[in-house]
Order: sequence, then C-alpha cells, then structure tokens
Amino acid sequence: MANKSSVIAKSIFFGGNILTMEDSLPEVESIAVLDGVILALGSLSDVMKFAGDETEFIYLNKNTLLPGFIEPHQHAINRIKESCQSINIGAYYCKTAEEVINKIRVEVNSVLPNADKVPTPWCIFTGWDPELVPNLPKLNADFIEKEFSSVIPILIIAQNLHSSFVNRKIFEITNITKDYKSKPDDFLTDSNGELTGEIKKATNSFLLISKAPPASESRLAYAITRIYRDYSSRGYTTVTELAYEPNKVIDELIKSVASRRDCPVRLALYQKEDITKDISELHPINSPDIDKLWLAGVKLWADGSPHSGTMAVREPYLKSTLTDFLSFPKAPNYGHLTFSTDTLYHKVCFYHKLGLQIAIHAQGERAIEQVLDVYQRVIPAKDNRIRHRIEHLGLATEKQLALCEKLGICPSFFVDQLRVYGSTFSEYLLGADRTNRWSPLATAIKLGCTISIHQDNPAFPGPPLPFSNIKTAVTRSEAKGDKMVHGESERISVHEAIKACTIGPAWQLFREDKLGSLKVGKFADFVILTQNPYTVSGDELGEIQVVETYIGGYCNGFSTKNDMKIPSLRILESTNAH
Repeated sequence: MANKSSVIAKSIFFGGNILTMEDSLPEVESIAVLDGVILALGSLSDVMKFAGDETEFIYLNKNTLLPGFIEPHQHAINRIKESCQSINIGAYYCKTAEEVINKIRVEVNSVLPNADKVPTPWCIFTGWDPELVPNLPKLNADFIEKEFSSVIPILIIAQNLHSSFVNRKIFEITNITKDYKSKPDDFLTDSNGELTGEIKKATNSFLLISKAPPASESRLAYAITRIYRDYSSRGYTTVTELAYEPNKVIDELIKSVASRRDCPVRLALYQKEDITKDISELHPINSPDIDKLWLAGVKLWADGSPHSGTMAVREPYLKSTLTDFLSFPKAPNYGHLTFSTDTLYHKVCFYHKLGLQIAIHAQGERAIEQVLDVYQRVIPAKDNRIRHRIEHLGLATEKQLALCEKLGICPSFFVDQLRVYGSTFSEYLLGADRTNRWSPLATAIKLGCTISIHQDNPAFPGPPLPFSNIKTAVTRSEAKGDKMVHGESERISVHEAIKACTIGPAWQLFREDKLGSLKVGKFADFVILTQNPYTVSGDELGEIQVVETYIGGYCNGFSTKNDMKIPSLRILESTNAH
C-alpha cells in the first residue's frame, strides 16, 4: 500500500456504487470525509491512505451513494406553518368526497365549543382538489355555512394555493368587504355585487393564512424538526422556501436549528417581494457562521395557475364542465398577468440594482415572454453574477428557452404535474398539444440550458418525492393505470434528470462550489439508496428507497437501518444484499 497521509479521515465509505455526478470522474470505489467535507475520493487503495485508528469504515453493502438531492422550489416554511395551523384534505390523504367532507365536519365540530374564545379559533383546510377527488361540491360561503358553520372562521385552500374559499366570518374578522382594494377578479362577487366567498390568487391565500391566530412556539419547534426530518427521509439535503415572510418566532427557531450540527437539511430562502422595502429592511437571516440557512433572493409572481385559469396563455383555455366548476374567468379565457410590463420592469430593476437574485413564477407563454423581455432589458447576456430565475415554465416555447440560455437563466420546471394532472390538462384545461409540450425539458437541454426540476410542495399533492419527479422527467407518464404518456419527445435520460436534482439546482442557488456533486472540498452531503437508478427501468425509478441521508458527513437526518458495529466498521443493511 502507498504511503499513509498525515491527514486522517473521520469516515470512509466503500463497497457499493458511488456516483459523483462529475463528468471527469463519474464513479469511484470509495470516498473519505473529514470536518464535514469530502477529503478524498477514487480507488479504495488511494482513499485508504487517509485511514487511521479513529476512522469509521462504512461498508455500503452494494447500495448506491449519490450527492444529496436539492429541491429548488419548495415552500418549506409554509409546510411547517401549515402542519401547525391546518388539516390536509388533499387527494393524497382523502380518496373520496365523503372522506373530505367528513374530515372538515369533524374538525369544525371539535372547535365549535371554543367559538366564544378570543381570538376566535380558525378551521383551516388545505388540499381541496376537485381535479383528483371526484364529486366534490362547489364551494362558496353559502355552502360552507350551511354544511359546516357560520360561527367559526373557515378557510379552505385549493391544492394549488391559487384559489381559496371562506365563510362570511372570515370576511368579518379580516375586514374584507366587496369594496376591498384588490383586483376585482381576485375576490369573486355574485350578480348583486356581494362577495361569494371564492378567492383567487396565491398571495391572497397567504394573506388570509397570515391573519389566523399563530401557532405556539412549541408547536412550531416540533413542526420544524418533523418537516426537516421528512425532507431528509426523502433524500433531500438542501431545500428552499419560495415565499418567505420574516417572522420573529420562526426566524429564531430556524436559525437555532441551522446552527446545530445535527440539522438535517440546508434551507435557502426567497423573500416575497415588496417594492416599498429597502435592502436594509430585508430580514437579516444570513450569518457567516451558519452554512445551513441563507437568504437567497426575492420572489415575484408574473401569472397564476393552470388549475385556477389564471396562468397567462397565448391560446384560450378549453371551456369544459371542469373550468365552469372551478369558476374560471369567462371564456375566452387567456388567464392574466400579475403586473403590467412597466411595473414588473421597475420591480426587477429595483432588486437587480441591490444585487439580489430574483425568482419569478411564470407558467404560461405570455408570462414567460414578459419576464424574459424584462430580464433582457435589465441584465447583459449570460451575466452569471446574479442568475435570475424563472419558475415552472409550463408552456415555455423553444424560442423562449433559447433566450433563457442566452441570458444565463436557469429554468426550473414543474414537470411532475404531468404524473398527477396530465389527463386533466389534456381533456379539460389545455388540450393534448399543449399538454404534450408541458415542461419541455429535452428542448431546454438541447439548447444548452442548465435546468432544475421541482415539485412545489405543499402546492402539490402529498410529500416531496424526488424519484417521482425523476421518473416523470424520464417517462412523462401519468400515475393512472393506463400509464398515459404526455409528450414523449420531451423525455430526458436518467442522468439528465438526476443532474436536474443535484448539479442544476446547486448552480441555481450559487452553491455549485459546495453542493450538487461529490468532489474534494465540497460538503459531504449525500444520500444512500437501495438501488442504482442507472440500472433500473424508468417505471421502477419510483420504487427506489432511501437507506440513509448524510449532511456534512453526519447521518443526523434519516436512517432506515440499525447500525451494526464491528469495531470501527459499520455495515449498512440492505434489501439488495447478497
């Protein structure tokens, strides 16, 4: 054996597939870790130079080790708050309309005895989804009050977050009237001009939630631990919050957790924009001593959602029984832009001059075109110093993606909508042609874009699932039994899909020097899997399980296996062991 190194590794991993996501050295036999970063990797004999008496040897037992997954568009803090304040009635948890209605009724009835308390307790429900749960009733204030209560404030939020429904008690408490200063199509009214209780726009859903009585500090602390561990259990080591609102209690809690070695995920925050704020007023969440929490930029919305008829499209939505049921704007409906181009330009200029990265939600062609027009006026071609973002890009065209590449923008796609809503898009909302070109990943890669993919939880059914996301990118098949494929020509390879969950978002978050691949000097953030995703079929990708998740070289987040100590050797149990 070659000479030993004077630097001794804390741990050495070997005995499985170690995939680096680095083109120059895609697979290695072993990896050594010290002080939270990768010390060495390569052949087992080379890495063993860094072994010493205190080194822990971890035998992978034929499992597969990859860089930890990065989720570039989540609402992690909203997941935390939602778990404290609301009941999830989404299709992932309730399969029938009867289950949904009963769940609401049971919760409301349990709160009714406390109706006279101050502040009045709210009943908040998330995940309302007529697209996936058949026979749900049409919601408005009259229905909510008749079926549930007019005394308890009730807020029911659609799965996509872009629609919500309330009883009149909510309007009373929040002082929202028919003269409320907002876009007239945000708060729907009847033929007499009275509020119906149906509300559009994600920012209004967030506004209403913010007016509810806050959760206790102890509940929030518990929820942070639980949600962070949930991300870790899925294989994520870095996640995001794309609608961050400074909150003294939550901020102190997440800063405290992030400063601990056993914090299982890194969290990047994008603050909701407010043009009245100066940079000095943006919340000082950043700390040079904390590498697991940082303020990454600001977030704007250029349009809405396909599920509420507010995504800004070039061709009108289909007119169908579903669009009528969901109260889409009157046909022909082209959705709407959140801002005029001049207003968006001034907002982007404001934050660009402050040196902040900007992430803009834009799903339809008209919104994407507007955002790119503004970006093109503001930034030089391929100015990677800021890397402004566009989020979702459902109906992005080839010309628009070519401009993304020219400007150095990293498109982040919400491709997994096809797995859940593909048939709904095709039959009721957009038609087959537009559904087949939804999230054009292959086109973006062909044009040279550095892409990422995401799931946008909790504005998406169920927990965040990286391999469902990867599977949809690879197969573009729906979850239904017929495995309907939407846009076969936009399929990408397993390698490209995994890059879109690792290297791509690391670059997008300005952390490519520390995250996204296995390389000497980068953080030792990785996930150990039961199967090698490169050796299974596309349909089997969703069956891959996480064995352990490491962040900074420590398995603080998640492990499905019991440790088996053989002096300094730990063997990972595996369903694949021979």
